[in-house]
Amino acid sequence: MKPPKKSREAIINAQLKNLFLDLLKDTSVKGVDAQIGAAIRGVTQNYQVYTVTKKLQELYKSVGIEVPNVIEHSKLKTLTGRAMKLLPNEPRVNKTIAMTEHIVEIAEIKSYLLSMVDTLKEMSEGDAIEYIKNYLNENVKMFHKLIHHESDLQSRQGMTWTELESELVDPTKIGIVL
Repeated sequence: MKPPKKSREAIINAQLKNLFLDLLKDTSVKGVDAQIGAAIRGVTQNYQVYTVTKKLQELYKSVGIEVPNVIEHSKLKTLTGRAMKLLPNEPRVNKTIAMTEHIVEIAEIKSYLLSMVDTLKEMSEGDAIEYIKNYLNENVKMFHKLIHHESDLQSRQGMTWTELESELVDPTKIGIVL
């Protein structure tokens, strides 16, 4: 008999706790820095719903794949797999044609959280996790895009939020929900 499925909230809370515990580890130990980055990706991508770019939605629609205005990362991956079979000549990067883009880069998020470790250590575990949650809620903004055709849609390429907003199907659906 299978154990009951955990709720989305329970999974995200467990991911936040793991991120908190990872932040407390010694980052000079090989692999810890990457582990923190992976934990941030896990919290910000898994079980989250973000908008898509207009180009992504149009390209998929051209081959009969309907992409909703907002979609989970995992569901986009499934649709992308179907789209790649129907678009064999579409340029790929890392064996895919679409990706989830962080407006504030993972490295910047990680750097900030690591700079707050001493403050987090002074808090109770619950308060520290709530602090991390609030920080992510206020600072993480993401969307799904085509990798090759929309490579310029990122803050490190100088794209401002105002410029980016016009490329998105629903610019109000970029924030994380924790």
